[in-house]
Amino acid sequence: MSYENSYSLKLKNAELEKDIKFCSECNINIPTSIPKYCSVCGTELTDSKLSFDGTNQILSELREFSDEAKHLLKKNGGSDCTGSGHSIEKDILNFSKNYPKTLFELNARWDNAFGDPPSRFYIMDGKIQNAKVTVVFEDFDETKLV
Repeated sequence: MSYENSYSLKLKNAELEKDIKFCSECNINIPTSIPKYCSVCGTELTDSKLSFDGTNQILSELREFSDEAKHLLKKNGGSDCTGSGHSIEKDILNFSKNYPKTLFELNARWDNAFGDPPSRFYIMDGKIQNAKVTVVFEDFDETKLV
């Protein structure tokens, strides 16, 4: 049986850090491969960290970790492919433990043959929430009668 489910993934709180050296005299960040002293002013470098948006790095690692994610998700988390997705939730759930502060928002559009509404899963640090869809009908409004 062929499935036509499609998925997309967004990340929140995907900030990562990398080790760097810092020159307080020149006020510049220097890669850690540079020696102990600043090549511009000679000041001793101090250890520091540089924060950056790790979304692309995390998505890339996820796609290497999970064959299902590699098949169903593009490098930016979008989707132009369909499939069963039978293990993608579990794979992201396990992978999320590597980034405990990052929120993974998985959106699923199910095969229309079943008539199921889309689903959203919030996954963080090995835990998952299935955000249920609710349908709300507007109240009767006589002015809208045609």
